[in-house]
Amino acid sequence: MRAICKNEACPRSYASHNGKLLVGLINVLRNDDLEGRERSGQIIKRIKELAPIIYQASPECSKGPIGQHPMAMVPAPAEPNEMNTLLENIELLEIYEAL
Repeated sequence: MRAICKNEACPRSYASHNGKLLVGLINVLRNDDLEGRERSGQIIKRIKELAPIIYQASPECSKGPIGQHPMAMVPAPAEPNEMNTLLENIELLEIYEAL
């Protein structure tokens, strides 16, 4: 299962520069896919570079102060929109072999 770091100070979190960039690129890819437009090879290439940084197989990067793992694995109403965008589009990224 893919996990995303919720620790905003972590360079691998959804809130990092790379996380925000990935959210924007996923939105472009998803919109292109929904509207049947041709997908940009450069966007897919950049997503493939960023996705392994943000989508983690293990929560080890973000242990909390008492050993907690502030990780998200499924979309939830309480999560930020950016986090849910990342979690809701895992299948789309798998189709384009970004994960």
